[in-house]
Amino acid sequence: MTDAARLLAVHANTCRYRLRQAQQQLGIDLDDPDERLLLWLQLRTLGGLGTRR
Repeated sequence: MTDAARLLAVHANTCRYRLRQAQQQLGIDLDDPDERLLLWLQLRTLGGLGTRR
């Protein structure tokens, strides 16, 4: 969490708070590894839609 907070230029508690808010608002369980994998795949897919290699 400390490294992520540093990269985002926020306090670690802010990072934790934002993750909790995202979980509540999006209805995801980041403690479930399968849900984390699906979310990661979705974000990677969406992030690559506008780029060409």
